[in-house]
Amino acid sequence: MPESRAKKASDGKPKRKRVRCKKKEVISFFAGDVCRYDCVKLAAQAQNWKLVAENASSNNRNNCNIYWIDTSTINEYFGMIQPWQRINHFPGMANIARKSRLSQNLDFMRRQFPKDFQFYPRSFVLPHEVTAFREQFDAKGRSKKTFIIKPDSGCQGRGIYLTKRVNTVDTTSSCVAQHYISKPLLIDNKKFDLRIYVLVASCKPLRLYLFKDGLVRLCTEDYVRPTEENMNDKRMHLTNYSINKGSDKFEQNEGDGEEGSKRSISWLLEYLKEDRGEEKVNQMWRKVGNICVKTVMSILPTLVREYDSKFGTGDKSGLPAKDDSHTCNVLGEFEEKESESGSRPSTVASVISNSTASVGASAESEDTDKVSEEEDSDESEEEEKEEEEEEE
Repeated sequence: MPESRAKKASDGKPKRKRVRCKKKEVISFFAGDVCRYDCVKLAAQAQNWKLVAENASSNNRNNCNIYWIDTSTINEYFGMIQPWQRINHFPGMANIARKSRLSQNLDFMRRQFPKDFQFYPRSFVLPHEVTAFREQFDAKGRSKKTFIIKPDSGCQGRGIYLTKRVNTVDTTSSCVAQHYISKPLLIDNKKFDLRIYVLVASCKPLRLYLFKDGLVRLCTEDYVRPTEENMNDKRMHLTNYSINKGSDKFEQNEGDGEEGSKRSISWLLEYLKEDRGEEKVNQMWRKVGNICVKTVMSILPTLVREYDSKFGTGDKSGLPAKDDSHTCNVLGEFEEKESESGSRPSTVASVISNSTASVGASAESEDTDKVSEEEDSDESEEEEKEEEEEEE
């Protein structure tokens, strides 16, 4: 018999070919001064990512896989991102992060699609719309409606105030004046707002994820319709944590988000179900999702254009790239759950096309929209009557 061609060891057995194991790739996460929140760093550690500190070498800092930026220096990082790196912001998001730009973009969409963009109060960007704003007041400079004035770049409630008199407003400063909603929904007789968390995963196509939880922030003073006497009571009218946390009536949340001046949206949904029923609460949450989609859609062309400009992802003809894998914009957190149809989480908005979520298409029925518009109209008339009675 012919000899075997396989090489044999001294014991007569064939040698086994050595297989080199591939070195496991380590994902590096830049945890420098620009990443300000410990919860983000803890989340990165939970993924077994390598944290790169501020005092690391410049080579290590500049070659991280992931950058999480919580400061205003974000534009500096856009210019250095390589195709294999990721960052937690989209270029162009300032167009809805700044109050004046948000108002201008929503107003533009309202003019194009008046029925679909009635979800926010009438707003005036000052000083640009000062003439239209002054028309809201009578010859004596007074208005039947209350306005809430918000500085364009302010935060934490700083500089916000209520007024019915035009002479109290600095119309030369950059701010937004909005009709104040004087009949809000209350919890324990107090005003509240919602902190909604949305993940913008892609702008080509537009893909958002809505986290079905978040924060409910309550005022610390019982709500009374605005009058000349109580307009300056910020803890009655403004829900900002930085304003209310110093109040003796501020209640720390020590449980599972069901009590205190800060509660959870999951608690709120259950609370509302007991009062309004599950069907209405589900409808309300769908509308929250619609508002998130429409708000981002109001800047979508700008978002795509700035994305391609920053990352050079458009093709030679100037058309957008097929996808945007460099970045995602985390406006909050999201909970990844398997949908009934597959392993991917269900999206608030998927591919924007004629057959899916075009701006003119509403998730609610026309009858529902008509009822909503009638209710808004009735409420507005009722408010004016009550305000006239108060003045008398």
